[in-house]
Amino acid sequence: MKAIKVLIVIIAIFCCVAYLLPKEFEVNRTIEINAPMESIYEQASVLSNWANWSAWHEMDPEADYTYSSPNAGVGAYYSWDGNPDLVGQGKLTILEADGSSSLKTEVIFLKDGEENGRGNGVWALSETNGVTLVVWSFLGDMGYNPIARWMGLLMDGILGPQLESGLNNMKEYLENIPAEEVVEELHINSVILE
Repeated sequence: MKAIKVLIVIIAIFCCVAYLLPKEFEVNRTIEINAPMESIYEQASVLSNWANWSAWHEMDPEADYTYSSPNAGVGAYYSWDGNPDLVGQGKLTILEADGSSSLKTEVIFLKDGEENGRGNGVWALSETNGVTLVVWSFLGDMGYNPIARWMGLLMDGILGPQLESGLNNMKEYLENIPAEEVVEELHINSVILE
């Protein structure tokens, strides 16, 4: 009986502390890329170009991608269906695009066809003398679920390396090909909707 009371107290403390934790989280990664801002913006805003550098494409190269047509600009999206233990299922949609230096996306994660979380990606670009500073952020709201609030503390460690890997891949891709070859490339497992 005493053990049950102790367990109840521990659970109560766990829940109370959870509600003192931030409801929202933000993960940021920054890189400088020796390429014009327009090239970086094209890689981020033309969704089929994500196959050139995305950490998630790299994690599960067998995943299937479906792209809207057009696959750039506000409302454009891609959805993916991959290994549940690697990238799972989801959809990324462009919410805001200024055409040059900023982009906002919404990511919806799915499990068995049902929503299993969402967040927003934010890109901010600034160029100085041909070198572009790229800041890629991911923001999420953990709601009122106490377990999710605790998970929010771990998001930098979970998502940060993936954002960092994607930015490093983009840097390597853009800095090692001639500018005239920075074109829209489609993933081998992709479908574009008409």
